[in-house]
Amino acid sequence: MNFLKTHALKLSLFAVLLLVLNLYGSQIINQNKEENNQEELFIIPKAEIYDKTANHSIVSALDSLANLKYFKLCSSCEQEEQTVKKITKDPESIVSKRLKTLDRQTPFHLTYNKEVQYFIDLYGYRKRRFTSKLLGLSDMYFPIFEELLDRYELPLEFKYLAVVESALNPSIKSHAGAVGLWQFMLNTGKAYDLKVNSYEDLRRDPYKSTEAACRYFQDLYSIYKDWELVLAAYNCGPGNVNKAIRRSGNKKSYWKLWPYLPKETRGYVPAFIAVNYVMSYANELKIYPSKPIKKYFEYDTLQVNKRIDLNLLAYQLDIPFKVLKTLNPAYKLDIIPQGESPKNLYLPITKIGAFLDQQDQIFAKSREIEKFSVPDRKKIQMVHHVLKGETLESLAKKYNCSTAQILHWNDLKEKQINEGQKLVVGFDRQKDKS
Repeated sequence: MNFLKTHALKLSLFAVLLLVLNLYGSQIINQNKEENNQEELFIIPKAEIYDKTANHSIVSALDSLANLKYFKLCSSCEQEEQTVKKITKDPESIVSKRLKTLDRQTPFHLTYNKEVQYFIDLYGYRKRRFTSKLLGLSDMYFPIFEELLDRYELPLEFKYLAVVESALNPSIKSHAGAVGLWQFMLNTGKAYDLKVNSYEDLRRDPYKSTEAACRYFQDLYSIYKDWELVLAAYNCGPGNVNKAIRRSGNKKSYWKLWPYLPKETRGYVPAFIAVNYVMSYANELKIYPSKPIKKYFEYDTLQVNKRIDLNLLAYQLDIPFKVLKTLNPAYKLDIIPQGESPKNLYLPITKIGAFLDQQDQIFAKSREIEKFSVPDRKKIQMVHHVLKGETLESLAKKYNCSTAQILHWNDLKEKQINEGQKLVVGFDRQKDKS
C-alpha cells in the first residue's frame, strides 16, 4: 500500500512537472514570437521619438516653405486654403494596413512603429499646410526624379527622399552646409561632378543634382546591398554606418543598427517611410496640393555657351524675375557664366521661341552689361530722381543705356519704378573721386 501511495505521489509530481514545463514552454514560445514581432516593429524609446534636436533638419526644411516664392506670384497659382476645421487622426490599425499595402509595392521595408507614426503626425497633421505645398511642388520635380531613377534602375520611391532632405526647396542650405534638393555637402558634390564656384552651384541644379544622387545611391547599394542602409549612409555617411555595424556585432539591417546610429539618422528612415505614406494617402488625409509657378511639363531645358544676365533675360522675354530665378537656382549671381562647356538654362516652354529669336541680341546686351557689373571705384555714379510719369524705358533713352542695365545697377527685380525714387542711371567717366 505504501508502495502504491509512493508511486501515485511520484506520478502526481511528474504530472505537475509536465504541466509546469508545458506552461513554461508556451511562455518561451510566446516570448520568442513577441521578440520576433518587436524585432520586426522595433519599439522606439519614447524619449527618442520626441527628440526635437535629432529632427531639427527635417523640421527646418519644412519650415523653409513658409515664404517660398513659388506660391506667391499670381492668382493663377490657385492656392487652396485648408478649410478642414477638425482633423481626426486615423487609427493605428488603418495606418498599419495602408503601409503594408505600400510595402508590397516597393523593395524598401516600410515598417510601421511609433517613430514612423511621429513623422506621419508631423507631415500629415502638425505641418500639413507645408505638405500641401510639397504636393504642389511634386508636380514640378517628381517627373525629373522618376526619369533619372528609372534610367539608373533604382526604386522610384527614392523620390520621397528629396522631400525629407530639402522639402523640395532647391535653394535651402542646412546648418552643416549641405545644399540643394538632395542636400549635397561640398566635397561629396564635387566627387559627383557638381561644380561649385563664385558664379554657380550645381548642387542647386534640379537635373544635375538628381543625376548625382542616383550615382551615389548606386555606389552605396554596391557596398551594403540593403536599401535602408543606403538611406542611412546617404544621411550620415558610410563611415558612421560602418561604425554602427561594428558596434552592433556585425548586424546589417537598419532597425538592428538603430540604437548605434547618430540621432538624426534614427529619425531619417522613419521620416522617409512617413513621407511615402502621407503623399500616397494625401486625399484620405484631406491634404490638397498648392500649385507652384510652373509644372515640369510647362518648362524645358536649353543649353547655352555664352554669358547671360538673368535680369536682362527676364526683361527681354517678359518673364517675372522670380519665376526665372526659381527655374534657375544654380546661378548665384543671377548670371549664367560663359565656360568651357554649355550651361543649362530652364525656361517656360512658351518663351523658348522668343529666346531663340532674340538670343544674339541677349548675348550682346549681356556682354555690354558686364562692362558695368563692377564699376571702377574712381567713377562717380550718376543718380536720377524719378519724376511723375517716367518709366525705365524713358530713362534708358535719356541716359543712353538699356533698361536691363538700370535694373542691374539698382538691384531691381521688377520694372515698376515710383515717383521720387533714386536710381543709378550710369557712371560719369569724366570725373574722378580723387
